[in-house]
Amino acid sequence: MQYFKNTGAAIRVVIFSSVLSFGVITMMGAMMVAATGPALAGAGPEGIIKQRKALMKDVVLKGLKAMKQMVKDDFIDAEEAAKHMAKIAEVADGFAKRFPKGTESGFKTTAGPKIWVDGLDFEAKFTRFAVDARAASIAATQGDGAFKAAFLKVAKNCKGCHETYRIKKK
Repeated sequence: MQYFKNTGAAIRVVIFSSVLSFGVITMMGAMMVAATGPALAGAGPEGIIKQRKALMKDVVLKGLKAMKQMVKDDFIDAEEAAKHMAKIAEVADGFAKRFPKGTESGFKTTAGPKIWVDGLDFEAKFTRFAVDARAASIAATQGDGAFKAAFLKVAKNCKGCHETYRIKKK
């Protein structure tokens, strides 16, 4: 009989822990939204476009070029590759939110109009990009072959999104 009394307490502890964990995760998500929201809200269309272009150039493009060079040289620095891919995944998370209405044109944006027509697909592509970048970050610790295969998926994400949602540069 004593076993059942303790089991009930254990179940209450597990339930409490689960609720607490959910609350912490929810709070962390809210903090992330709060952290990016004001930056976007107060920036205006020009500021938002500049922010997203800078992130894409300074984090994503820079990281992908470094990874491409590693693959080309056939020398993968696992620690560097994991770090770059994790940072790219971090930027990709929620990046589609950096394309609010009012930032469709001007300020030398190359964002195509389909973004605002098919926003759900655009968002899904960024989600896939983030997931694949995280997988590449993990694959970097599993050997060159695993990283190269994972990196290829990430690169295909870029191409797929740019072909559909980016205005071709002249």
